[in-house]
Amino acid sequence: MKNTKKAAALLLSLFLALITAVPVFAQEGTYSITIENEASGHIYEAYQIFAGRLSTDDEGNVILSDITWGTGVNGEALLTALQAADAEKYGSCATAAEAAEAIGATSADAEAFADIAENYLTGTKAESTAGDGSYVISGLDAGYYLVMDQEDSLEGAGSSYTAYILQVLGNVTMQPKDTDIPTLEKKVWEDDDADSSSGYGNGYYEAADHTIGDVIPFKLIGSIPDMTDYDSYTYRFHDTQSAGLTLHGNSFEVYLVDDLNAELDALTPLNNEGNRYYTVNTDPGNGETFTVSFSNLKTVPDVADYT
Repeated sequence: MKNTKKAAALLLSLFLALITAVPVFAQEGTYSITIENEASGHIYEAYQIFAGRLSTDDEGNVILSDITWGTGVNGEALLTALQAADAEKYGSCATAAEAAEAIGATSADAEAFADIAENYLTGTKAESTAGDGSYVISGLDAGYYLVMDQEDSLEGAGSSYTAYILQVLGNVTMQPKDTDIPTLEKKVWEDDDADSSSGYGNGYYEAADHTIGDVIPFKLIGSIPDMTDYDSYTYRFHDTQSAGLTLHGNSFEVYLVDDLNAELDALTPLNNEGNRYYTVNTDPGNGETFTVSFSNLKTVPDVADYT
């Protein structure tokens, strides 16, 4: 009888150990991403990069297990691209689970992964609906998602594009920041104050008095954003002049300055021979007088020094 009791005790101990090692699955369902952003005009899209099952680890943390490629990405093509871009990190990865584990834990790791993943997305995605100061993407299964602005959705909207890798193991709320939106100032030449400055060079102010026949110089001053995360960056000035003014369409000059109070007469304008950097349109429509457009601001020499 003693031997029987001992055997029963061992079996019971092993059974309890096996039960402890089995993950406790969290409640399955669909979830949402709420993006708190006061800026209007965004259309966010969520692409599932990794799918899996919700479970909890030994410390009670909810995790994603049994990881596979998600519905929003061509997993095999992405893995090949990751291995080509960083063989040290992804070279030995053969599955989605191994690729997910290899990404790393820093924001730089996530950004590097997102930069590659966005080139291998499928057409399967979920789109946001706009609310009062927020956007909601709903109906999401558990997984890792690439959340980004819809391509070309922010033309002229005064917001910057965003792309994030988010872990969705429940309802998620995030607060992106449009921290690097270009700003624009317009200043007009005033003869009576030619020797004083408002901070934008001598003689240039918010408004000025002129008579019929005067030539009226003016400046459009745009800040240069941090373009590190962009392969190309379209940059465009729009302006509508007051009635009665005639535009001198061949008088445009563009300068790169790091001092808004700089005197342009002492500087050399950007050499735009053959419209190599920007184009001027003096009949853009929509009630506007002109536009000055850079198809890719990053091609302008030394422009990164002025961000």
